[in-house]
Amino acid sequence: MTTSDPARGPRLGRAFAALAAGTLLVSSAASGVQFLDDFDLEYTIESRGFDVGVIRFELERLDGNRYRLSSRAQPDGLFAKILSDREASDAMIFELDGDRWTMIDYRQERRGSKAGVTTVTRDGESYELKLDDELKDNVTGNGILEPEFFPLAALVHGEYELAEKNVLLIRRNRFSPHRYQGDGEESVTVNDVNYHAAVFRRFDEAKPEREFRVWIDTWTGFPVKIVRSRGQSLTTLRLKPETAGGSEAGRSSE
Repeated sequence: MTTSDPARGPRLGRAFAALAAGTLLVSSAASGVQFLDDFDLEYTIESRGFDVGVIRFELERLDGNRYRLSSRAQPDGLFAKILSDREASDAMIFELDGDRWTMIDYRQERRGSKAGVTTVTRDGESYELKLDDELKDNVTGNGILEPEFFPLAALVHGEYELAEKNVLLIRRNRFSPHRYQGDGEESVTVNDVNYHAAVFRRFDEAKPEREFRVWIDTWTGFPVKIVRSRGQSLTTLRLKPETAGGSEAGRSSE
């Protein structure tokens, strides 16, 4: 049973706020996608062994191959009051052409002690990152931008192509390069639903203690479990099955 520890509020708050950078695509885990269907999914958030809130992801097709992907993280349960100023939201507009996607615009808003607006714009192969309209970083090269807490690249690209991609994350108002690696397939139980999932690992070669793993249901293409580890600190997202078609999403429930 989850218990409340107010002293952990600030640390849990940092982990909770980081989820606002997360976004979600639905696709085949084995190969690139041609188009995406609209969806509205919700995940529970566990940090340091405590249930701290929920995060909701929505995908809307705007026109042609252009999409808007948005998320909102909200504290919940025993930590709702402690983390009430940690709510955050983001939105990314991108175009999808076969198995290639291009970010058009990204915007993230945070409340409370970490309040601010982060934006990323793209011009050709160049990205500019600003915090409250102040330029913080820029990078040019063959990289694809991915929000820190959600695996866009793993969901759009096939496993072999993915291994060659340079994935850029935003960390502390700077771009940070990462790589992906496929870790095979396995069975996983999430919120009492059993899934057969493809597993991917995202990593920073310069900081091996930081790891990001995602389990993608091979039947629906939805990420059903996401774990970020930083040393001994773990943050886990688990899909609420009722938002992805109930137990049929995993084809079995026990």
